[in-house]
Amino acid sequence: MQSPPAAVLDVVRAPVLEKIDWLVHGFSTRIGGRSLVYRKDPAAPGELNLGLTSSDLRETVLANRRDFVQAITGDAGFPYVTLKQVHSADVVPVRRSDASEEASRAADGLVTGDSGVLLAIQTADCIPVLIADRRNRAVGAFHAGWRGTVKGIVEAGLRKMKEEFGTDPSDVSAAVGPGIGRCCFQVGEEVLVEFHQRFAYADDLVSGERHLDLAEANRRQLVECGVDAGSIAVLHECTKTRNDRYFSYRGEDGFTGRMFSVVGIRRD
Repeated sequence: MQSPPAAVLDVVRAPVLEKIDWLVHGFSTRIGGRSLVYRKDPAAPGELNLGLTSSDLRETVLANRRDFVQAITGDAGFPYVTLKQVHSADVVPVRRSDASEEASRAADGLVTGDSGVLLAIQTADCIPVLIADRRNRAVGAFHAGWRGTVKGIVEAGLRKMKEEFGTDPSDVSAAVGPGIGRCCFQVGEEVLVEFHQRFAYADDLVSGERHLDLAEANRRQLVECGVDAGSIAVLHECTKTRNDRYFSYRGEDGFTGRMFSVVGIRRD
């Protein structure tokens, strides 16, 4: 049984991207929607699970997606593209004709210069990164868990945008979205070894008992690639701490929904 959607969904936006008049973007939360399976309280309203998980009903998730796309673009039928995310540094260029309810490609980054299609990344603790090339009207969306971060998914995304659209990092605005914070992301020594081997600034990312700051790692990657620090917004909300607002894989022991982080170019 489906519950009715909330009148207004809770959508998070980044001011640095809102300034770009041809852009649409947003980060979903768990608030609103129709999903009943992940609620902590059986009497609570439906939630906005946007992942086609094995525990939720497909028709419910697709209805949630239409509600979210409507909130972002004003059109519930606005096309979108998703991925089979595999914690890689693989980035694929897509066209509007690639839009589908099904994820057909295994990768962790999407880029496009086509208008009229949303790039959608799914997360439930990992860091979503959205970027826009202000000069060439191109966009990218990247899924940065710790594996993707240490492999340089954001760097790979900027390289792909340079190849496809001529993107210069100095023309890029970026938003590092909600994800698990340093406060809650304790990792093993083997993860820290990988970060220290990869990043000269790894010490700046770690505090206390092996607590790792994934959002800062991705912000630093953007800066190291040449994106102006003033053009990067970091939305400092920890998905595990704010498990009331966001789905959190760690906060719910793996039984949780998924959020969308989307970016696109308005229809011509």
